[in-house]
Amino acid sequence: MARKIITLDLTRDQRQWLIGFAEAEFAFMCINGVERVECDQKDTEPAIKLLLMLGGTLRRIEREGHVYVRWTATGPRARTIMRRIKRSMSKRRQAQISKAMKETK
Repeated sequence: MARKIITLDLTRDQRQWLIGFAEAEFAFMCINGVERVECDQKDTEPAIKLLLMLGGTLRRIEREGHVYVRWTATGPRARTIMRRIKRSMSKRRQAQISKAMKETK
């Protein structure tokens, strides 16, 4: 089965913002063989910025009495995001991305 191709047309400023934000806020994982990138935010502004810039989904979640907005990208979109930012991330984050991508079926 052919993999779906997702492109990310980001400006230089968008890419720089994304790398800094991702370093601090993103979680990289693989669940049941599907790559996933997500982050929870109390403030909706960065979550909406991610949605407009990268696609994905937003949903409201409650945890420990607090309300958050969770941005999530899965599958080909998550894989593309991870590939585009990996080289610019810290060694620790690069290892997390490699692990998430390695666990893909």
